[in-house]
Amino acid sequence: MWANYDAAALTKDRAIFPVRKFNAKNEPNWKGSEADAWLRMDMQEEKHLSMKPQELRKTRERYQLFSKKRFSKRIDQIKESQKEFGTTPGQHKSKRLGDPKLSLLLGKELVLDEAENSTHEEAKNEGS
Repeated sequence: MWANYDAAALTKDRAIFPVRKFNAKNEPNWKGSEADAWLRMDMQEEKHLSMKPQELRKTRERYQLFSKKRFSKRIDQIKESQKEFGTTPGQHKSKRLGDPKLSLLLGKELVLDEAENSTHEEAKNEGS
């Protein structure tokens, strides 16, 4: 029910405010462009490893709509987004917080406080 309502609202909003094709500097938007799709495919084929960004930019006309600096930055951003990172010690792959005792980032006082709180709660539960 809500999904249908949201889809209808988005369609109405896009009719009033369509997705902009150009940014404030009157440059084409990268997101959703053909250059974005082609670059992702070229990077899957690992062309970015055998060519410099300027050489890769010259291979397609769509790439040349963007400046050398912007194109090179997009390559770097895609490389960064493909890396697996973002979990801290003690976090599980599901990205939920794991056992705080395993975390290297928490101070010993915080871990001890949590351990004391859990023993007090267990004692209360046993007493009831």
